Amino acid sequence: MLATDTSGKSYEWVASTSWADNVTLNVPIDRVAPGTFTYTIEYTDDQGVAGPSDSVIVSVSGITNDFLVLLLIAVGVIAVTCIVVLWVLLHRKIVRLEEGQAGRKR
Repeated sequence: MLATDTSGKSYEWVASTSWADNVTLNVPIDRVAPGTFTYTIEYTDDQGVAGPSDSVIVSVSGITNDFLVLLLIAVGVIAVTCIVVLWVLLHRKIVRLEEGQAGRKR
């Protein structure tokens, strides 16, 4: 599999290998590095005759806003949970202290 990076430099990304007809090719794509990448598939049959190549252009824009929103929501949920737990614990302690002072006044 040949790959072309954003600067136009081509390189062999995956070495040639045997492949069965009608089997899906799964190509992992780096979704972190922003840029435009061209993936070209070139092949030959078992007789060494080359078939037509095919290319796919993939544009990666980096971290999506959806990811950042989900991260902020998760942090917010954790923060609210911590605040509620601390409030409940503090409230229980105050109630116990008040009950203890009421018992001493009797």
